[in-house]
Amino acid sequence: MEGVERSLPGYVSAKVRNPRSFGPSLKMPQFKLTPQQVDAITTALLALTDRAQTQPPAMRIASASRQNMSPPGTRGS
Repeated sequence: MEGVERSLPGYVSAKVRNPRSFGPSLKMPQFKLTPQQVDAITTALLALTDRAQTQPPAMRIASASRQNMSPPGTRGS
């Protein structure tokens, strides 16, 4: 496809930005996303690949720590 960076991030970003540009018969919805939203979705999708697990630690984003929190009244007495 013309104008699309020939890389996995480039393809994913282009597909998220304008899904129907890859074929007239495609039925994917067209969302009005900001460039920041396209970047965030692209990053999230690329993080699901096996390749993401082999990236150097400096290129990874630390996941948010999970807190063991329960609403009041749900703990056993």
